[in-house]
Amino acid sequence: EMYTNVSSTGTLIFGGDGVKDSRRSHAADVLNGINRITLASQKTNVAAYIPTDCPTREKHGWMNDALDASEQALYNFDMLGVHTNFMKMIEENQGPQGDVPYVIPGPTKNGTSCNDIAWTAAYPQIINMQHKYYGNKRLAERHWPSLIKYMENLINHTNPNHVAVCDQFNDWQ
Repeated sequence: EMYTNVSSTGTLIFGGDGVKDSRRSHAADVLNGINRITLASQKTNVAAYIPTDCPTREKHGWMNDALDASEQALYNFDMLGVHTNFMKMIEENQGPQGDVPYVIPGPTKNGTSCNDIAWTAAYPQIINMQHKYYGNKRLAERHWPSLIKYMENLINHTNPNHVAVCDQFNDWQ
């Protein structure tokens, strides 16, 4: 039987023989190793207070990569400073009609664009995670007008079935 335990230092410990602090099973060793790798990867994937996509090459703030890693980062680290800066940069790069880039920093295509929703949805989702996991309302309050613009832009790019047609990367097919 596997169980998890979050220690007082915030370390996730996996055990395998039902004894509370045991680390003797092979499965627990594998899971603890994966956890160590995940933590190291997360630490190296933050540059200039933005979550990045790769610790060795690009160092770009790809929105979907930030979203995919955000939940585990929120569990393991205090991400308030990183997310506060990242949300500020997103808003600063927001287009006049509400679209946001899929990589930060980066421009929107033009004044009437709708970048790929699978990527740009990181903007409201990360703010929501900050509220859900930390009880932080400040980011939502600070970015509310910008979030409304973002949502209105999605609504303005819907098809007859009321689905936002913002999928240039075809991530949803």
